[in-house]
Amino acid sequence: MRKILLFAGTEEGKQIAIYLKKHRIPVHVCVATDYGKELLQESMEDDHDHEMRADVSEQDGTLDISAHRYDESQMKALMEGEQYELVIDATHPYAKLVTENCRRACDSCGITYLRVVRESLQCQERDGKIRFVSSMEEAMVYLEHTEGTILATTGSKEMETYLSLTNGKERVYHRVLSTLPVLERCRDLGIEGRHLFAMQGPFSEELNYAMLQEIGASYLVTKESGQAGGFAEKINGAKRAGVTTVVIGRPVEETGYTLEEMLSYLRDHYVESTDTAETHEKEAISISGTEEVQREKESSISGTEEVQREKESSISGTEEVWKKKAVSGRKEDSGSQEGRSVQLVGIGTGSRQNMTLEAVDAISGADLIFGASRMLSAVKDMAKRSAKLQCEYNPDKILQFIQVHREYESIAVLYSGDIGFYSGAKKLLEKLREVEDSHHDNIRYHCIPGISSPVYLLARLGISWEDVELTSIHGREENLVSKVRTHEKVMTLLGGDQAVRELCETLLENHLEQVRITIGEKLSYPEERIITGTPGELCAMRCDTLAVAYIENPLAGHTIVTHGMEDEAFLRDKVPMTKMEVRSVSVSKLQLTRDAICYDLGAGTGSVTVEMAQQASEGFVYAVEKEVLARDIMAQNLHKFGITNVKIVAGRAKEEMDALPIPTHAFIGGSSGEIAWMIQHLFQRNPNIRIVANVIALDTLSEILNCVKNMSNTGISNARINNAGIDNAGMENIGTTNIGIEYVQLSVAKSKRVGSYEMMMGQNPVYIVTIFNKDAEKHKRRNPNCHVL
Repeated sequence: MRKILLFAGTEEGKQIAIYLKKHRIPVHVCVATDYGKELLQESMEDDHDHEMRADVSEQDGTLDISAHRYDESQMKALMEGEQYELVIDATHPYAKLVTENCRRACDSCGITYLRVVRESLQCQERDGKIRFVSSMEEAMVYLEHTEGTILATTGSKEMETYLSLTNGKERVYHRVLSTLPVLERCRDLGIEGRHLFAMQGPFSEELNYAMLQEIGASYLVTKESGQAGGFAEKINGAKRAGVTTVVIGRPVEETGYTLEEMLSYLRDHYVESTDTAETHEKEAISISGTEEVQREKESSISGTEEVQREKESSISGTEEVWKKKAVSGRKEDSGSQEGRSVQLVGIGTGSRQNMTLEAVDAISGADLIFGASRMLSAVKDMAKRSAKLQCEYNPDKILQFIQVHREYESIAVLYSGDIGFYSGAKKLLEKLREVEDSHHDNIRYHCIPGISSPVYLLARLGISWEDVELTSIHGREENLVSKVRTHEKVMTLLGGDQAVRELCETLLENHLEQVRITIGEKLSYPEERIITGTPGELCAMRCDTLAVAYIENPLAGHTIVTHGMEDEAFLRDKVPMTKMEVRSVSVSKLQLTRDAICYDLGAGTGSVTVEMAQQASEGFVYAVEKEVLARDIMAQNLHKFGITNVKIVAGRAKEEMDALPIPTHAFIGGSSGEIAWMIQHLFQRNPNIRIVANVIALDTLSEILNCVKNMSNTGISNARINNAGIDNAGMENIGTTNIGIEYVQLSVAKSKRVGSYEMMMGQNPVYIVTIFNKDAEKHKRRNPNCHVL
């Protein structure tokens, strides 16, 4: 007995038939013509799901197809004869009579009737290039008062109407289906030769544009047939060609289910109920204790040679097993591999020629495709006609949509370039892994790499990239100046049409006018542009919003990489400055990491600030200074050395510190009598901070010692520590009161020419005090590559 009767003949009908066939739900599909039947069979054979590639006969147990135009009485007889429980009407939006007959037949037979409606694509009249009319008759009235060639895409049934136009036979070109009855009708009406395009859709925007250009069209006439009818492709093609589109609105506003809603309904009422029934059946079989099950149990216990080999193979971790794990992109499931598939696809720089075959296969086989509008436009011609293109790139919204709309089983999420290079794929992968670990949904995921724009540009330039520093300033902060200063080759992603100008201005401001920049934009497209020049030559250049820059600095190898710059290198005026030797030892004692967040409290001329910023090239330094003159001198020194990862903070540390990010390191050069408060407050913000202070007065030295003793005795408030938000992963057992302190007295004597002699001139001794968490230091020694501070 058949469960579902489907009246098809549209793209929606085809997709519903494929869905039901795939899930083995019995369905009888009715189409109007033999040609429609052939197209439906071909679609099923060509479907990307391997189960659908089997031969489709007229009747194979779950699906059969009939080609016949049914009137109301014939529909009623069909319904009564087979006793269907559901009728789905997925006929064309303009097939008003068929819909009315189907609805009345269902009412007469008492069968549930569901209508599939197309989502209307909203468009507005702009500059008179889109004209809406309510009927074919109104369209003819409008066109009668115009001049110019017309491309008619309203179907063979309407061809005769165009003949009512003055010189209609010469003025109108018709695009119709390539079936024998249609061609015979064209011949009878005298429509032939150049004025007839007999072809089967779908028609891309490019093809619509090319046809309009070929005939020199001034007008395109179409029905508002929704996404499945290629309406958007017609509108966009006409817009490109400068052609006015005459849109014939739908005869009535229908209510019903969209394709998406219909597939969801079938999933809830048929697919999942069928799966549940099959599960119960399997459970009954497993419990029945039949002879076959008993034999399987005995075989599993027997330890036969074959079973033993399987065990050894499963344990062995052979190359084949690991390959499967690597390809799947997820953990091996012990159970069924059934489930929906999400493929994270890197589409390269954008052109189809630049995409991998694997990426093209994933896109052309997907039921649902996510991506930014630019990416969806790049792939819409290779996607299935029935695929839903969802403009979305927020990982939370993507996952939510996937979990709600379970009718989509093959899903592709598009990312520009490669998914492993500053890509949003990273966040979506994290969320998919969370779903996998929770076992709440059976979603398989797979990553498909693409060709990134840096790799593409370097290939075009013939430059190897194993020694290139790769980075991005597209929507993110990056200390690019430091990278250019210390690396001979730097490649960065850009963002915004002013990105080149801003990049060049930054390089010029930081005395890097000697570098050579190559800008690549619209890479792999016909409009591709690659330009090379100096920052001064390219400063006025505007570029595409998505571009990439390759920067070569021939002087990068001459950059000093050790701390301890000459005192004479800094501007000073009358501002106190930490001298070279003291500065060198102090920065060494800080044990900075590349991504350190540093405070320089009482920063003075900024000599220590500059040294810290150069060492923590991927981190940041906050230089706190209360004196106006010192801040001005510091700003000049930062500009002189091209330091960009520093913020000068005006004021006293006690007033400004809480507004700054949590530090990993701090240097105290001047305390204004508040050194005990500074130390205690720094440890309250981060119990694992490392502090270095320069001290001259013995009173200050004593104050530091008493402060550390008090902290060790009284401890640090756990509430303050927890509120700090410090990442202490792997350091749960590290104490917060075991504070260590180290004193180094540094006395420096430097040579000075006095008359004809070189004399050693002594400088004031300086105490370099290092304060740290002892347990954190032990953790660092046990894990030298892990610096969790």
